[in-house]
Amino acid sequence: MIGDPRRGAAAPGDDELEADTRRAEAFLHDIAVKLAHVPLGGPERELHLRALALKRDVARWRDERPDGATVQKTLEVLAYLDRESREALLAHASRVGQPSPGSRGR
Repeated sequence: MIGDPRRGAAAPGDDELEADTRRAEAFLHDIAVKLAHVPLGGPERELHLRALALKRDVARWRDERPDGATVQKTLEVLAYLDRESREALLAHASRVGQPSPGSRGR
């Protein structure tokens, strides 16, 4: 199987890459929705910058096919950033004393 994580750095097949790209884009969307409600300053700035860097990386996947290990690592980092952005949103909402918009999610 092409892109099987057990085989190391093999490039994912077209269908697999497309599914992984859609999954990454969904993570990025969820992260953006949460971070839209969090001020850009402070430690949250790093979340914004990391999400933007990953967005650029994912946007190149269709042209510059990444290997399976790169895709898997990127998806893991996106899952982590999704959790971190949720925590940032909840922390911000508690600081300003408002319900947290978009706090539902993964």
